[in-house]
Amino acid sequence: MLFHDHYFMWPPGADTYINSDLIGGWGFLTGVGLVFAGMRKYMPIKANLVLLVFASTFWGFETFMELMHSIIFYDPGRMLALFFEGLGYLLLTFLMIRESPTQKRSDIERKE
Repeated sequence: MLFHDHYFMWPPGADTYINSDLIGGWGFLTGVGLVFAGMRKYMPIKANLVLLVFASTFWGFETFMELMHSIIFYDPGRMLALFFEGLGYLLLTFLMIRESPTQKRSDIERKE
């Protein structure tokens, strides 16, 4: 999305904002942050929480946009496949949130 300025074609009139380098940079930096966090043995809980929130919002946005493109445009095959790919990544992100130490720590604090 950083190098393709016409990746999203919908909604009309907002494609300039949706195809901006800010959106592509958001996805790229979130991915780099997740790889970095995965390579570390210790990650601060707040940084972990921020990365997981950024990842889930990015994949939620991406999944919604691909679904809308597959519904609106004439060739839904590729876009529908990308919707299911994004949905898989979104569900994987939710699984990471569920298994993250952030959730476990808040459970421990409630018990005390």
